[in-house]
Amino acid sequence: MNDIEESKLIKLSQQGNAEAFNALIERYQKEALNIAFRMLGNLPDAEDVCQTAWLSAWSSIRKFRGGQLSGMGIQHCIKRLPG
Repeated sequence: MNDIEESKLIKLSQQGNAEAFNALIERYQKEALNIAFRMLGNLPDAEDVCQTAWLSAWSSIRKFRGGQLSGMGIQHCIKRLPG
């Protein structure tokens, strides 16, 4: 599923397809984790923040309107940073 266009994966995710959403996470997890790690300086905390962010993104995916999921995931990560 990794070779499917992002817009198609988003649409499938919005229809409840968890496999499509997992493919999106695989595309952007590293970028989101790097940002969280640079801000927190601690890998376990960065992983926790990203996990929470992706769960939040999944629960709000049906509200997602355009743009790229990477921005959505990163935005959710940053909102969950302490401080």
